[in-house]
Amino acid sequence: YGDFDVGGSSSGSADVTVLLYQNDFQVEAPERGLQFRAEIRNYSTSVTNLYEEGSVGDFHLELIEKR
Repeated sequence: YGDFDVGGSSSGSADVTVLLYQNDFQVEAPERGLQFRAEIRNYSTSVTNLYEEGSVGDFHLELIEKR
């Protein structure tokens, strides 16, 4: 899982939105010996409109290995 902030600019939020809709992630954590394809298990955000200038959304993302 991970928590991260996304700023409210059209390009930054659009980039994140595209990745979330694709729902296909490559997880790599070499220090833990992990490498696998993953999909979203749980996702939430604190805002509904990141296109408002100056807005920042707190995102929570949980991934699970694809079977």
